[in-house]
Amino acid sequence: GRMQEGSAAAATAGAGDGHGPVELAATGSGSGKYGRVCVLVVDVQRDFYSANPSIAVAFPEFKANVTQLLACSRELGIDVVHVRAIYSEDISPWLAFWQSMNPEKKGAVTETAEPFAEALDNEYILRKPAFDAFLNTELDEHLKSKGKQLVLVCGLITSACVLMTASGAVMRGYRTSILPDCCGDRNHERHNNIVNMYGNYLFGVGSVADLEKHIDYMLGLELVPTSTKK
Repeated sequence: GRMQEGSAAAATAGAGDGHGPVELAATGSGSGKYGRVCVLVVDVQRDFYSANPSIAVAFPEFKANVTQLLACSRELGIDVVHVRAIYSEDISPWLAFWQSMNPEKKGAVTETAEPFAEALDNEYILRKPAFDAFLNTELDEHLKSKGKQLVLVCGLITSACVLMTASGAVMRGYRTSILPDCCGDRNHERHNNIVNMYGNYLFGVGSVADLEKHIDYMLGLELVPTSTKK
């Protein structure tokens, strides 16, 4: 089995109750600044990519860019968390309603990863029951226990699980970026709308080509505290 595996467990009393920005604690498994960084690879599964050829056609560079991102992250000692969708009516109360609005789409999926995005034995696998990987999972607890401060989100699809997972990270106090060149959607318009609407508003925007430079920029941002004291 995997060295570390997560499950889509029911929400615990302590899940998602962190207060304020995550502290600058360098306690991650990587060394120095890269120990404070985590890459979330969202839903790079056969049901969403191989079985959905429109994404591969619209984003032909996706596979190569994700492959490069994983190689760079592992070389730098950045922790990679593999987020896998495991939607079913047992654990996904939204699914029946969503399926009624989207009868042509496949709601229940298998977690089989694409071969180019397989997890290494020492990489954490997080199984999520909803679009937001932080909702009713142990992801926030895992990242905080590893001292993570910056979360970089990539994967499928930009306008759904990537957006909602990135938002989930921001709302829990992490510095967060998406890497659009390592994301894909059903078409470029949907993808670009999300990047243009939320980029540098809700989260940062980086790329695999300037990964190290972007990490330095995001870790160097000075947080502006807001005080309610009078």
